[in-house]
Amino acid sequence: MELNYSSVFNLPFFFLKNLGLWQSKSSWKIYRSYGFILYLIFLGLPLVCHTKFFFYIVKNGTIADISHAINILFSLYGTLFKTFWFVIKLESIKEMLEVISTDHKTHQPRKTFLNNFSSYGNIMKVVKFYYGSALWAVLMASLNSVIHYKRKEVIYETWWFWDYKSNDNYVYWPFLCYQILLILYGCLVNYSIDIIPVLFMNFASMMLNNLSDKISVKNNVKENEVKDIKEIKNLVEYHKKIKQFTDDISTHTTFVFFIQTFISSFILCACTFLITTTSPINNTSEFMRTFLYGCSMLFQIFLPCYYGNEVSATSDKISTSLFHSNWEGRSKKYRKSVEIIMENLKHSIKIRFNNFITIDFGTFTKICNYAYSLYAVFQKVNVK
Repeated sequence: MELNYSSVFNLPFFFLKNLGLWQSKSSWKIYRSYGFILYLIFLGLPLVCHTKFFFYIVKNGTIADISHAINILFSLYGTLFKTFWFVIKLESIKEMLEVISTDHKTHQPRKTFLNNFSSYGNIMKVVKFYYGSALWAVLMASLNSVIHYKRKEVIYETWWFWDYKSNDNYVYWPFLCYQILLILYGCLVNYSIDIIPVLFMNFASMMLNNLSDKISVKNNVKENEVKDIKEIKNLVEYHKKIKQFTDDISTHTTFVFFIQTFISSFILCACTFLITTTSPINNTSEFMRTFLYGCSMLFQIFLPCYYGNEVSATSDKISTSLFHSNWEGRSKKYRKSVEIIMENLKHSIKIRFNNFITIDFGTFTKICNYAYSLYAVFQKVNVK
């Protein structure tokens, strides 16, 4: 029985392909034009309009107005940079998928297969919950506007070419529908791109667990010295393969995390401020919309930190498994090989952005602390 881990990428790739972002060298011109038009309508145009609106609000609005504007502006710019990254790195992502396909064609012990199957099931649940939370956020944002349609409320205030709050419903409703589609487009693009590094990190953890299982199986089977040395060399090669794969993750995918970290810090700050100034009783829909949006931002930075931390923790287990193996009773050459491997395993495998930001729980805590510091500044300015 063969486990096809690549299938976990089906959902994000499905959305990215249908939204016109699968811009490879072999793409048809018609498809490229389709993607570019969607990009202009649902990202380029609202980005220009809201940037103009943001500068107006900074001069004339309250802290609450600025907080609302920040939420949308940073989300739009985040989507802009992420889509550029995805198009540029698409070929590298395909090459990394080839590594996944090749790895799962190799023979695996029963224990390893069962562990991988469990990990596959768990990550599929995470993906479904991830998209579910995104759709709930879109639904609540849309519902808030529909409930208060008599007041001509929209999902977010912005500058536009005409007065979308006029008494003419033929102006208001088309604009509201446009905003709903716009938010849905941005949400699906954002979440689909953000989940890619997470899926790669989860697979890296699976590879490290596979290596640990291979060491355990090997230690329970004593063969002749030649076969033992050969097996040790195979384990070393597999470890090099894992190291190269995690280096590719750090090189090709962590830029998304950096962008998300930057925008999430400001958005979490703005959402926290708005939640503390919005009544959950008198303005329930607005409160829930802001709360869910803040939770989705928190979830987007928590997932890569969690799976990045899993890579480091699983990497540490390998040296422990090797140390507790039956290597003391083997030949001198075998013991020497094990000592060399253990020396190489002293440094844990970590996922890093640009070799200076490690993606783990420590980074997640720092992001939350930074967001809280920004929130404290907002509160002080609001009091004054």
